[in-house]
Order: sequence, then C-alpha cells, then structure tokens
Amino acid sequence: DYETFINNDRDFHTALVQLTGNNRLMRIYTQLHVHTHGARIHYLDGDNLRLALDEHKNIVDAFKRGNVDQAKAALRSHISTVKARILELLESRGGKL
Repeated sequence: DYETFINNDRDFHTALVQLTGNNRLMRIYTQLHVHTHGARIHYLDGDNLRLALDEHKNIVDAFKRGNVDQAKAALRSHISTVKARILELLESRGGKL
C-alpha cells in the first residue's frame, strides 16, 4: 500500500545517505526530507510507484554485486527520472504542487 511504500522509500533513501558516512550530507538530507516527502505525495501514483520500486531494486542489486559503476549509474538514473517526473508535474500544474 501507499503508506508502506512511503515509509520504505524514506528508509531506503536514509540508508543510502547513511552509507556515505558523511555526517554533513546526512544533516542536509534530513533537513530536505520534508520537501522530498511533499514532492513524493504529489507525483507518486501507481505507475511512478512501480517505476521507483524498479529503480530502487536496480540500485540494491548493483550494491549486492559490488558493482560500483553500475550502482552509480543506477543512482544517477533514479535521480534523473525523479527530477524529470517532478518537473513534468510542476509544468502541468503551472509551477505549483
């Protein structure tokens, strides 16, 4: 369900940031979380939710294989896709969520 996805999504992204071992990045991410959560509420529908799950699976699989290049590519792809979805949503709503 949607609420479970949101909670798991938050935990997934938090874990990725924690893996960096960068306390400053973790503080920044924590401060930005309220904004990213708000964006998720607006753009995550059934199709986008499934796409996000697939992207997360690709990231996790690359980490499990120890393939750093593939993990980087999967992370970049996820970020680009999310950015495009949010920008598309903003454009369709006249710049407002």
